[in-house]
Amino acid sequence: MDKSKTRPLTWQQAIQKFDDKSVKEPKFRLPKYPDATAVRVKPEKRTSRSERDLIQTEGKIPKGVKRTMRPRGIRTTGFRPAMPEKRNRITPGVVFFDPLDDRKPYMDRNYPWRAIGRVDTPAGIGTGFLVGPRHMMTASHVIKWNGDGNTGFVQFRAGYNRDFESAGQPLFTMEAFAERVLFFKQVDGSRPIFAKESAWDFVVCVMDKKIGDELGYFGAIEYDDDWDDENFWGNAGYPLNPGRTEVPFFQDKPFCVLDEYDGDDVGDGILLRAEGDFTEGQSGSPVFATFNGDIKAIGLFSGGGTFPELSDDQGNFLPAGENFVRLIKEARNNHP
Repeated sequence: MDKSKTRPLTWQQAIQKFDDKSVKEPKFRLPKYPDATAVRVKPEKRTSRSERDLIQTEGKIPKGVKRTMRPRGIRTTGFRPAMPEKRNRITPGVVFFDPLDDRKPYMDRNYPWRAIGRVDTPAGIGTGFLVGPRHMMTASHVIKWNGDGNTGFVQFRAGYNRDFESAGQPLFTMEAFAERVLFFKQVDGSRPIFAKESAWDFVVCVMDKKIGDELGYFGAIEYDDDWDDENFWGNAGYPLNPGRTEVPFFQDKPFCVLDEYDGDDVGDGILLRAEGDFTEGQSGSPVFATFNGDIKAIGLFSGGGTFPELSDDQGNFLPAGENFVRLIKEARNNHP
């Protein structure tokens, strides 16, 4: 046998002989996802809380669904991300708790954890949570605003968790796409966000399926500043670091809301400065507590860092208030 005939070409010889110089990047057919219609809602003028009860909506636990107040399947990571540098505008988040980050991954699809999921859009990845039968809430800056009356696709996968897939179970519980996106302000997540935008950094997406009837959904309640400095609040979402947005993490240690801002500095909205551990990917994740057995969100995570027009102190910022709840009511009532 003539071994010289079976000798492989060197890499350079193969390039010189066979490489096609005319080839450009191949085109791949991407899945066809539906766009959604953007629906602007006019905010209502704030009214004095001393003259009325707090505005709120009720959540739902479907018949036969179990509730776990602390999620099952917790793993301890001992992860400690570096604290972000203080900047003049909002950052992806702030980690408050020492000595370790207090977020922990979990594997639980009972209520309320089944009502939280990953949100994918052309603008990136965030977190969302169900607030009605087919109503999902997330951050406005997670949405891709097209400027033509539509948004890019909004995909919500409830209970998304790569750890379940590794254990031979489904990657997510249920999937839905947005048909409409109700908003007060279109927040552009491709640039730094100002306080006047962060206070309105929330949307309610009307989905193409009533997945909330099966999975359950959160209630919501207007924030009361009597709750300042009380460690009532919890959170769960899909942080990039840790977790790579593939596994949900929850805040194992309840945290406080430190300040409430209103007025012109926040564009006549309501913005809360809170503790907790938050990083990129948790945008849109609920901040919640239990009220007489009903789990209600007071706001969602917009971003963390420092807003110099508000304070020199760092915090994680949560849009909240009566219009936060009213947008959910608008979606439930007019888009059932």
